[in-house]
Formats: sequence, structure tokens, C-alpha cells
Amino acid sequence: MGISRTYEKMSQAQVILYLFDGNEADPKTLASSLEALNQNGAQVIPVINKIDLGQEQTLKEKFGAIENATFISAKE
Repeated sequence: MGISRTYEKMSQAQVILYLFDGNEADPKTLASSLEALNQNGAQVIPVINKIDLGQEQTLKEKFGAIENATFISAKE
């Protein structure tokens, strides 16, 4: 029930913040997920979290091709 409500709300959204762990995510899988989210017409902003756990520069290189990507650390 909860996930279907999430998808319903996402279909109504104008902006979606897509938060994920940069140390766990795969760029190809991420690109596929972002493409699916973009089908709803909302602006999707990928937010790459936990850059403090990995090498920040490495993560920026890994996900640098992702449009509108934002890199954050909740600790900093």
C-alpha cells in the first residue's frame, strides 16, 4: 500500500529529489532509474549522499555525467 502511494505522489510531483548512497549505487542502474522517473515529466534531481565515506573526487568522477547531480554528506 505504501509504495503505491509513493508512486502516485511522484506522478503528481513537479520536482523529485532522488537520494541515494554514492558508495553503493551503480551509474548504469542509476541512469536507468532516472530515465524512468523522467517519464512522469517532473524535474528529477539526483542527490548523491555519503560522499564522506568514499573519496569525494572518485564519486564525482563516477557520477559526473549524471545531469543535475548534487553531492552531499549529512555529516558535513
